[in-house]
Amino acid sequence: MEFSLKFVNQVFVSALFIVANDNSIDPICKLTKEVGPCRASNKRWAFDYSKGICEEFTYGGCRGNANNFETKEACEQKCSPSSTHQTPAANNEVLDNVCRLPQDTGPCRSSVKRWSYDVSKGSCVEFIYGGCRGNDNNFETREACEKRCQPSSSSNLAEVPTTLDLHDNSNLDQVCSLPTVVGPCKATYRRWVYNALQGGCVEFIYGGCGGNANNFESREACEARCGKNRGSVTASEPKLPLIVGDNEVCFLPHERGNCYGFFERWGFDPKTLQCAMFIYGGCGGNGNNFESKEACELRCIPFAPPPPKDAGAKDPICLLPKDIGPCRASQIRWTHDAATNTCIEFTYGGCRGNQNNFESKEACEAKCGSGFPSFF
Repeated sequence: MEFSLKFVNQVFVSALFIVANDNSIDPICKLTKEVGPCRASNKRWAFDYSKGICEEFTYGGCRGNANNFETKEACEQKCSPSSTHQTPAANNEVLDNVCRLPQDTGPCRSSVKRWSYDVSKGSCVEFIYGGCRGNDNNFETREACEKRCQPSSSSNLAEVPTTLDLHDNSNLDQVCSLPTVVGPCKATYRRWVYNALQGGCVEFIYGGCGGNANNFESREACEARCGKNRGSVTASEPKLPLIVGDNEVCFLPHERGNCYGFFERWGFDPKTLQCAMFIYGGCGGNGNNFESKEACELRCIPFAPPPPKDAGAKDPICLLPKDIGPCRASQIRWTHDAATNTCIEFTYGGCRGNQNNFESKEACEAKCGSGFPSFF
């Protein structure tokens, strides 16, 4: 009997919602949830018109419809009737409840980078989410976390004067003065960091955990926090990556990844020394994966090896021993043999190993052959 009353009450509340909001709600929010024909596993949010709430679902990665939001907050802002009247700052009781929830990885075992509000620290911190369940103190970006749990923080971001001297960092936000930290994990996420020496935001590869707050998901977010290029740096794009010598991602193979989406991406081809388009499945893969040809060239073309110079000290990578790795695939690769100073073919198991591992003899020789090009 109690269950029946609860069910009737839920139906009644839903009916009231539909009647009261049918004329004011955006037509997008009335669309049914669509996974789409592709087979990626992307966490998204859709508005359930019958229930009047935003619910999480798994999006396949292509097609679908516009009732598809990257965060619960974006869904509620578009479709929840209360969202047009209240902000997190105005609805402080709800804000506090969400932000006080403990960090919850959930029972699944994926490794998804997320952000949660840490009450003891009074700030948003990064954590690894398992991919399912957990709680609402779980945000896809630091910006989304701060917007929900630190509504005043966005107004306190340091505004860096456009006339700032490249050699005078006294006016920089402390975050923007932090060094680049890849972190201890081995993922390959494209991120942006403010480089005080160059006076602008530059791209780097983030390992997926640890690091510091000078780490942004887009150049726009980095520039919004730390400012655009200034001083004597006149180019609109940085000409060199921040981590000099960290060009190994450019020599990684083009990998479709584990999912079945259909995304056009760009990767550097060491055989042609050019950036070429390939199809990415939507998850997995490696760092030789760029959303545009320009981003690929910005990262990898400066590292295209010049003609060999006179023999000199080898890059430490070229001195590493051949490492097949623990897996059992049979992939033809090339490695530099320091004893003979030549590149030789070997069979790679498909995982781990080390960086003295090249897809072609040409790529190996360009990196390690007689006379190693200097990047300094």
